Amino acid sequence: GLINVSTAELAAYFPGFEKAGHDTCRFRDCKHQSEPGCKVTELLHKNQIREERYTTYLQILTEVEAILTQPNYRERRHRRKKNG
Repeated sequence: GLINVSTAELAAYFPGFEKAGHDTCRFRDCKHQSEPGCKVTELLHKNQIREERYTTYLQILTEVEAILTQPNYRERRHRRKKNG
C-alpha cells in the first residue's frame, strides 16, 4: 500500500517520469511540485508528461505525506514490523 512508499520513491511508479530521473532535478529531494530546476515539471510544460498523470501523482503524493505526518506513524510502523 501507500504506507510502504516514500515520497522520494513515488515518482518511480509513474511512466514518463523516468525521463527526468530523480538525479537530474536540481535538488535530490525534489517532489516535482514547484521546486526550481525540476525536470518533471519541465517535461510537463513541454507536454512530454500527460497532465492527468501528473495530477494523479500530486494526489497520491498528498496522501502519502498525510500518512507520514500522522501522529505516532513511525511508532505504529515500527510495531507492525516488529510483530511481523
